[in-house]
Amino acid sequence: MKGRNLLLMFLVFILLGGYVYLVEIKQHEKKQKAEEAAAKLFDFVKDSLATVEIVKAKDHIVVAKTESGWKIIQPLETDADESVMNTLLNNLKDAKKEQEFEVKPGEWASYGLGNRGIKVKLTFRDGRTDSAFFGDPTPVGSNAFAAKDSTHVFTVKNYIKSSVDKNLFALRDKRYLRFKRDQVQKIVLIRGKEKIELEKSGPNEWRLVNLDRPADGGKIGALLSKLEFNRTKGFVDEEGKQLRKYGLEPPAYKVELYLGPERAKQVLRISKKLHGKYYAWDESRKPIFELDEAVVTDISRPLNEYRNKDFAKVDREKVNRIEILYGDTSLVCTQDSLEKEWYLQQKPEPARVKKAKISTFLSNLDFKTIREFVSDNPTNLARYGLEKPRLVVRLFNNKDLLLEARFGKVKDKKVYAMTNQYNSVYLIDAVALKQLKLKADDIIDRLTHLETGKQKSS
Repeated sequence: MKGRNLLLMFLVFILLGGYVYLVEIKQHEKKQKAEEAAAKLFDFVKDSLATVEIVKAKDHIVVAKTESGWKIIQPLETDADESVMNTLLNNLKDAKKEQEFEVKPGEWASYGLGNRGIKVKLTFRDGRTDSAFFGDPTPVGSNAFAAKDSTHVFTVKNYIKSSVDKNLFALRDKRYLRFKRDQVQKIVLIRGKEKIELEKSGPNEWRLVNLDRPADGGKIGALLSKLEFNRTKGFVDEEGKQLRKYGLEPPAYKVELYLGPERAKQVLRISKKLHGKYYAWDESRKPIFELDEAVVTDISRPLNEYRNKDFAKVDREKVNRIEILYGDTSLVCTQDSLEKEWYLQQKPEPARVKKAKISTFLSNLDFKTIREFVSDNPTNLARYGLEKPRLVVRLFNNKDLLLEARFGKVKDKKVYAMTNQYNSVYLIDAVALKQLKLKADDIIDRLTHLETGKQKSS
């Protein structure tokens, strides 16, 4: 009997606990959610929006959500800046009312909520609307006055107001061209009658088609960055009907980008300098706009400035034989396949070489920079001292020749040089002759050599 009573009491306790949870705690959670919702300036999901309307003293802008993104539809039709719109909407979504107080009819103006204020109206896909008004900054603190109706005023963080205090120029897309850098497969730069073609040959690798030589990926990346991320400072013709007036018919320069596997083409026309400014026109859009002079500087580079200036590129991990020939000297160093030690091939026996010497030698060769492009496909190597060079360096992987570099006459602290990778003559710093003319006495690991000799004599 006693056990039954205890069980009944336990059941009653469970029921009471459930009641308290369902009634008291749930009510508290519901109340808390209601308070949080009431504190929000707007309560919405971005995907539910149809339009955003901003009304100020001199502006009435309507931005509509389309399948391809945000589009300005009033006062003119053009793409909106997706980044600006996302920031604006995120700020509105997170905005909270802070200090709130009642006001009498007609007092709005004293808080900047009259004609000097900003109205933001959200229209949703289901037809609902919601609005808020933003006024002056508060006398103290980094807040601004705002309201949802004429009877209550509250404060919000000042950055909320700043994010909606936008004119047409601030809200619109100001890109020169619309593309992602990793999409670009080919670039054509046209300067009058000259045309430079640059084609992607691998990840972060480019080829100068005109000469069939490697291109400078850094300079190409810098140009693409300007075209992708720089923004115009002004639009001068919304309809694009004054091409001749702005030097775009014909243009002084033209940039063609070929995007993706299908090579979709984008074209940017650029004027010569007119009254201190450059103008541009994306052929896929109407407006004519101002262009940063830095873009023109990149486009105007001489052909050779787009060339890769690495003298020789070899995978050092593959090199296991080095030949160095100069004057009466002929050095051959080979790497042991098991121990990865280097040996100078000499009589009566090979001598171990200091690893640091080989590493420095390969680095000196690898990091040599071309100072001047002298001749492509030369017909007279003797002119540069390269028919009978003063120094020859060969790198092998077993029997496969990876690189042959020749060094000829010296000219003004530079030396003529070429490799078997491309039939071109360059000038590089003459210090290469000193760095690459290794001497047996300098590279042999004497300590190891002596120890080996002692072991054999014993």
